[in-house]
Amino acid sequence: LPDYSGQNHWIALEDRLEQLTAERLLAFKGKRFNTQGLSIRYPIMTSRGCVYACTYCCNNVYNNLYSHQKRLRWRSADHIFEELRMIQREVGPISFIYIVDDNFTARSNQALAEFCHRYKDEIGIPFACQCSPLTINQTKMETLIDAGCAKVIMGVETASEKIAAIYKRAHLHK
Repeated sequence: LPDYSGQNHWIALEDRLEQLTAERLLAFKGKRFNTQGLSIRYPIMTSRGCVYACTYCCNNVYNNLYSHQKRLRWRSADHIFEELRMIQREVGPISFIYIVDDNFTARSNQALAEFCHRYKDEIGIPFACQCSPLTINQTKMETLIDAGCAKVIMGVETASEKIAAIYKRAHLHK
């Protein structure tokens, strides 16, 4: 789990270094870890990698470098929920969660439903996620909304077979 204990963590404040505390973390106004008053907008990854090999994406480089490993690796729901509870316990309340996976909906309908059901029951905080048009469907969308998804971030795909082939996105047209 991420270490937000503040032990041996320092931040630069103007011309000096000071120890990181939960209060200083909550006061941070950066884009990725934006706070609203005393609550956190928390980014979290539930997976690493991508099933696709688009030439323009960093995951293509990782897939080539680590060809003997799985292209897409999922964290367990237990580990994810443990992290979220730890943040709320040690740092402060979470008001919104950004699931920053490359493709949160690459899970099967059943796996997404199981995760979202537990998420709704155990965490219940509004969230946003990133997905691909290739892995979203009405069932998954309904599952996300029921679990508290307030925003879906999705890239626009090309309709050109030539461009899709150049970027190895030819599977769009099958």
